[in-house]
Amino acid sequence: MYNMSPMSLTSISITSFLLAATQFSINSNISSADTLDFITNIPTLHSTPNPTPVPITTRPTGRPTPPPSTSLPTELQTPTPTKQPTPTPSKQPSETPTSLPTCTKWGDNLPYNYDYRSSTGGPREWRKIDTCGNEWEEFVAKTVHDLDVDGNECRSTRRPSPVNLRANDVCEDEHEILTRKRLNSDCLMEDVTFTVHPGTLRATFPRSDEYCNRPSIDMPNGYPHRWIMQWMEVHVRSEHMLDGRRYDAELQMMHLGLNSHNDKIAMITMLIDASALEDDEMFQELLDKWQMAADEMRATCLRRGYVRNDGFGGAVAHVGGGAYRRNATNSSLPVSDGHERQLKHGKRKKNTHQDDIDNDELYWGKLYHPKYGDDGPPVLSKDYENATASAAEATTTGTNNGTRARRRRLAFPAEHNDPNRAPRHKPWPYIMWPTIHYYRYKGSLTQPPCSEIVHWRVFDEPSRISRRQYRQLTALVNSYVDPDTCASATITSPTGENYRPLQELNDDNDVTHCTDRDFTFWKYLPEDQ
Repeated sequence: MYNMSPMSLTSISITSFLLAATQFSINSNISSADTLDFITNIPTLHSTPNPTPVPITTRPTGRPTPPPSTSLPTELQTPTPTKQPTPTPSKQPSETPTSLPTCTKWGDNLPYNYDYRSSTGGPREWRKIDTCGNEWEEFVAKTVHDLDVDGNECRSTRRPSPVNLRANDVCEDEHEILTRKRLNSDCLMEDVTFTVHPGTLRATFPRSDEYCNRPSIDMPNGYPHRWIMQWMEVHVRSEHMLDGRRYDAELQMMHLGLNSHNDKIAMITMLIDASALEDDEMFQELLDKWQMAADEMRATCLRRGYVRNDGFGGAVAHVGGGAYRRNATNSSLPVSDGHERQLKHGKRKKNTHQDDIDNDELYWGKLYHPKYGDDGPPVLSKDYENATASAAEATTTGTNNGTRARRRRLAFPAEHNDPNRAPRHKPWPYIMWPTIHYYRYKGSLTQPPCSEIVHWRVFDEPSRISRRQYRQLTALVNSYVDPDTCASATITSPTGENYRPLQELNDDNDVTHCTDRDFTFWKYLPEDQ
């Protein structure tokens, strides 16, 4: 047996204790630091001061002896838990960004009006309106359209609208506004939704071509893709002026662009002159549809008991426009007896655009126009050398036929001299256009947010309606009522008008006037007419 000194026994006891303490820390999930702290504070078993350590004989290894380690063996150490980095919030936008303010859609609760004297929403205050939630946002960030209508631009003077149209630049358009060939699947009037709004009358086309082919146009000079009709709306009186003259009304056809110009709007505008002695039947069809919408509002209020026998308590008694209404076959509301008799006996004469076209040889390429008589309109080309040569030919023949042939050659490309070619039949509603010539300029929306994204084309000749039709039109524009209270809720001016005041053109605005000296009707082969 070995003889062990008391010091050796003490060392063995301490070593055994250390091993036991380490095992306890592992089983008890105590960290190595806590274990060492615990061991360090253990009192010694003997009070012998500075005991002499026992020398330990080791076998030489030929390698330097490393310094003694003060840490525990690796297999006895408790692994320190790894600190996972705190995840930072993702900077990628979510599908529904929550940082953007939530806007309430305007709907029919418009924050503006057309009362120039109003200090709360009148045209002078439009620049202060919060335009978040405006109706044009419907066409933002869509698959096909992406209008730039962010922010209020009613203060801007860069591209103002409406303006007094006076040409200050040369027309460079090479052809008229082209329409596609008529199809049996085209949208007709029964496919369009007619509504009365607080500030206008609107005829809205379907949002897709699923049920019918929407009207579309091809604009010349830099616009390779088509523009799709979205709606028509009415302003009383006209927003634009022609050389200082304001007309009685304006019918605006709003188109949205595709592809490279999907962030722009093309507004094709007809000015309306209420000076005709006879009704315009095609325009009357629009009035009848809007009349039905106004009648339905009035009938709803009648059923709810909001209306007395004398109308809407005197506030909007003109709604329904009894004396101005045409059709009462589908309505239980009274119609003026005198007006009904006039319809039954057929006293009102017809004056349709189709009749004008049937009788207007200019439309069919024969270059006759009642404004100019048998001589036809002025020379239709900028090629004055050819015009001079053709004039000499006309002088030789001694007849007007030579002049007409000259103008026909100048008006179209060479292949258009084919006698089988003729202008295309325009689909509805483009058949209402009074002419193919127009003023063009780059402007803005004429209502908040006044975004500067509009390509304007304003026809240089007005469409004419009768005074009776104009009275019905103005009554309908002012016929909107609150659906809850049935009280008048129109935002028109005190005089019943809904046009933005004229804006001033700046030196950078180019206004061109395209006339019959620039182009005339485009001719097509019979199968494309």
